[in-house]
Amino acid sequence: MQLRVVEAARAALQDATGEQPPGRRVAAAMKLLVALGPAAAAAVHERMQPGGGGGERAPLRGEELLLVSEALKLLLLGATVAGTAAAAAAGAAPEGAQAAVMRVLVPLLVEVAAPPPGVPATPALRDMAIKLVTAMPASASGAAFREVVGALPPGSKARLQAALRDAAAAAASGPQVVKVAAGAGGGGVGLAPPKAPPAIVLKANFLPAAPG
Repeated sequence: MQLRVVEAARAALQDATGEQPPGRRVAAAMKLLVALGPAAAAAVHERMQPGGGGGERAPLRGEELLLVSEALKLLLLGATVAGTAAAAAAGAAPEGAQAAVMRVLVPLLVEVAAPPPGVPATPALRDMAIKLVTAMPASASGAAFREVVGALPPGSKARLQAALRDAAAAAASGPQVVKVAAGAGGGGVGLAPPKAPPAIVLKANFLPAAPG
């Protein structure tokens, strides 16, 4: 799948999210999502698999990194547009339409935030996935997101919990004060003290506890 195709589709979905009341742009965005969503998901999944020959593949960079990022954004916007389109249809439940997209997006976020063995994390993508995971419970797609996370296999839940804990620990152990001598006067300068742990620590508890 080509990067420029995903970028164009994402831009179209982004434009449709502002259409009130939902009309032609939302309908066209849904057609794009149905046509390109599976290919976008496959592009992410393919790049989160071990390299051939059993060797560890390198972290993503350049156009491949951008492709995964844009594909995830496309699916995220797809959940919003799906909910909008469902709400505009008589008797349709936005949560059901969003959950259909989330069932594709959430496992991909797990793969990006906590890659399987043999696949090194790409820091920019890992951080993006962690931010999305911690923000989505409070978003318009929150109910659908929580439903899908609750249904994840135990191993996937454990990987995601571990990624959230690692991110929180890394943020909490931010810059420490380091004194640097400034001549005989004994003064010094230092880095800022560590900031308070980010919201990720508080929001990690939406995940069901992993077995044993």
